[in-house]
Amino acid sequence: MTAKSLRIAVFAGVAPRKLGSLEDTLVAIAQEARRRGHECTVFSLSPVHITFAERLGEMGGHWCPLEEIQGAPVQGMLKIRDRFDVCLITLVPFRSVLLAQTALAWPLRVVVYDGTSPPAVTRPRNRLSTLLDPLILARVAVVAAVSDFIRGRLESVFRLPRARTRTIYNGVDIARFRSPPSASSRAHDAPRILAVANLTHEKGIDLLITAMTMLRNGSAKLTIVGDGVLRGELETQVRMLQLTERVEFLGLRDDVHCLLGECDVFVHPARWQEAFGYTIAEAMAAGRPVVASRLGAIPELVQHEETGLLVPADDPSAFAEAIDTLLADPLRAREMGEKGYIRASSMFSLSASAANLVDLLEEVCSTERRTVATNPPALASVRQEPISFRSELSPRPIEASEKVGFVSQVASIARQEGITVVVPIHNAEQFLDETLRSIVDQEYSPAQIVVVDDGSHDASAAIVRRWIAKDPIIELVSVGTARGPSSARNI
Repeated sequence: MTAKSLRIAVFAGVAPRKLGSLEDTLVAIAQEARRRGHECTVFSLSPVHITFAERLGEMGGHWCPLEEIQGAPVQGMLKIRDRFDVCLITLVPFRSVLLAQTALAWPLRVVVYDGTSPPAVTRPRNRLSTLLDPLILARVAVVAAVSDFIRGRLESVFRLPRARTRTIYNGVDIARFRSPPSASSRAHDAPRILAVANLTHEKGIDLLITAMTMLRNGSAKLTIVGDGVLRGELETQVRMLQLTERVEFLGLRDDVHCLLGECDVFVHPARWQEAFGYTIAEAMAAGRPVVASRLGAIPELVQHEETGLLVPADDPSAFAEAIDTLLADPLRAREMGEKGYIRASSMFSLSASAANLVDLLEEVCSTERRTVATNPPALASVRQEPISFRSELSPRPIEASEKVGFVSQVASIARQEGITVVVPIHNAEQFLDETLRSIVDQEYSPAQIVVVDDGSHDASAAIVRRWIAKDPIIELVSVGTARGPSSARNI
């Protein structure tokens, strides 16, 4: 904890245009920050729901359009550098302009809260991301994840040590969503199925519509809440399957908690690996049994045959069978709903999630900045993800036009953070001298520079030795395998 009043910026890469759990989370963070004496400004995409903005103001927070920061990379970076002590970045891709801006906004402390669902196919890193990833991650104090699934993905993709990652589950307003079973909510003639989702291919609503044609219970009705690019196609699918009397589209709604109170089963037929599943947690908080795809972080929320049923993704018949099972046994469905409520209350509370996030921001700001020892420790004990100035995807060095400005930024951040800069090389004489000069000619206290030479047969080693004679922070490590820069990176 820190006794200092902090100026907190929350960057959310979404538009809070409804009154759902995401909007609740942003307001809760501002409320918790204010309770502890901190200032909080939320930057998000437009449009913004007027009630959300008003609630944020009531809790002592402020809202600003994220477009103002993203649309002016340099001015935006300077603005956040001068106005804030720490920032929390959520629902923003790692390889984004915003994350690069915050990385360069020294001495701003940066915390990433990753809740983005991964695509079905991960695009390979290009040359630029190979260079930028380690640089940006060196400036991120902690990477928090909304689930253990996402935490594991981050550690694998970016090779992050366990100590630099956390799991902080998303939270929902348990009191708002809790709707105890009542006679009125069970008085409807036909069983009711509810799905709440962005209407995209990844969310799999088309699968659920198809599953409706396979139900043994032909009287069940489906309510779909949400909007998106596929709404027209989905409505056409409903008409073609002659389901217009049994399937209704409500669009975006602010009363999802009321709709959950009236349904018998909540269904989440996602095709992709969900990072968390806000709507699942909401349904559990409402005491409703859940039928969902068995992938991503969903099994961390739904315990199979305890709080709901998990089925294979992209399988309409499996969803139909699971829905029929719950509709045919209302007592079992209610028991699952009650267990789901208990689990949501203990693990996915909005107030606990917001408190954990503010705790993390305070922790990051109370940690003293790393300094470089007079005698730097051995390479093995201080190794960071190497910062490489040569592409592993191409044998040619980066062109001078691509290096201008970037090398200086790498060097500046390296100096300020006190990290070791590892430069793997192989026959790199044409750009090595410029690289070392850019790193050394900085105004900040020196960091360790380790040049790893993988059996170069040009003048690379001689260039490094000349630099060592002038600056003792430079070290040359010769591998001698002659397998290229990628081999040198693994020293």
